[in-house]
Amino acid sequence: MPFALLLFSMFAVSSIEFLGMSNSKCQMSYIDMIFRLNTTSEKCLSKEFFVDDQTGQPNAIIVVGSGAAAMDVVLATMIAAKISTMTYTETPPSGEPTVGTDETGLVMMDTELDFTEWKAACDYNLILIGNPITNIIIKQLVDEGISQVAWTTSPGDVEYIVDPYGNGCDILIIEKAQYFIDNLSDDIGMCFEKCYDCDLWAMKCVDGECVQDYIIEENSSECGYVEKVADIEVKIVDEEGNPISGANVLLDNTFEGSTDSFGICTIQEVEFGEHTITAEFEGEERISLLHIAATSKQYINFIFPPPQGSVHIRVFNQKNEPIENAEIYIDESKRGYTLENGAFEASVSEGSHIVEARWQNEKTERRVEVKSNETTSIDLIIDTSTPVPPFLYVVPAVMAIIAIAALILEMKKPEEEKKEEKPQVSVCPQCKNRIQEDWDTCPYCKVKLK
Repeated sequence: MPFALLLFSMFAVSSIEFLGMSNSKCQMSYIDMIFRLNTTSEKCLSKEFFVDDQTGQPNAIIVVGSGAAAMDVVLATMIAAKISTMTYTETPPSGEPTVGTDETGLVMMDTELDFTEWKAACDYNLILIGNPITNIIIKQLVDEGISQVAWTTSPGDVEYIVDPYGNGCDILIIEKAQYFIDNLSDDIGMCFEKCYDCDLWAMKCVDGECVQDYIIEENSSECGYVEKVADIEVKIVDEEGNPISGANVLLDNTFEGSTDSFGICTIQEVEFGEHTITAEFEGEERISLLHIAATSKQYINFIFPPPQGSVHIRVFNQKNEPIENAEIYIDESKRGYTLENGAFEASVSEGSHIVEARWQNEKTERRVEVKSNETTSIDLIIDTSTPVPPFLYVVPAVMAIIAIAALILEMKKPEEEKKEEKPQVSVCPQCKNRIQEDWDTCPYCKVKLK
């Protein structure tokens, strides 16, 4: 034990009477209040939590927060002293165990405990004194959702956590010892609640004795009983995060319900342990294994693809002949080409889609509604009649323009140039008829001119 704790333990022994913690019949000390949880019922905090019933040795370690108040340390040593009265090392012939152990070895600081190693394989239960601010072990339990007490607003509380990590060890948390010590140091006789077979009884003083008055709560958590159940919230969405309603949820192969409009189904009060959660939707299923070891709500998410259908497309020309290699677009995304028979088929999500067919410079489109697990068929017609090539409209116009230009140029030639272009005329030397100079033979008398 650290030296500081040893000093506090010495202070504790001398302080018990000063704090008014006598053992009178109608006045119960805080230590007795904690150990009142002892019972033979398996559901309650038993003596075995503190002492190993086979070896007689301590079965719990007290962990004080490094930021603990003085009274927290006092309380730790008082609990250690109480445990020491319950331990024994041997059994004499009379059958009565020899009591006694050194309680100074039962207390440590939170910084001295390897909590990760303890969670993996523990050898003893834990008694944690303090709160999330003063004790780092309690803070970790709160962060992990294992501790359920609102410590920041509680005036003082005790929480018993059964086997939170599945390693066979339990945890008892005690907070604000000063609060309890102050409230238990009054001179007025008090009877605190006591546990009898996991029923919490209100006690009252009768002739100096604490006797049962009435049952406060059956299976009370104040008796150390923890109902080992938790709710499971199952959420089912599609790949885009949209909730899926109407999906079936099964717990251990038993139907529990269907998801609502938010995609959620809650399974209530599931017992601690291993469970199989199954989600079913549109003929598909998803399975998840879940280990429940805390009473906090558990969450599981499943992702399913959106509901699928298919569209069967046929593309024809105006003569009702199939068009091969027509491009198919669905919602402006190219999906492929038609086959020789003009057909094409694609899987699409449930809902409305625009289907478009393109061939050469022509295209056509239609809107279709696709239902889940159904095939929607549509026919698209593309007009493939051969249009007049554009150049056939251009050539005549160009030729007309050329002719007009030539005519204009002809009209602009000088008269002299036009005259020069006429052939020279002369007289045949034989027959005296007029002939042209470029003639080789006279057409009239057949005489050679050249």
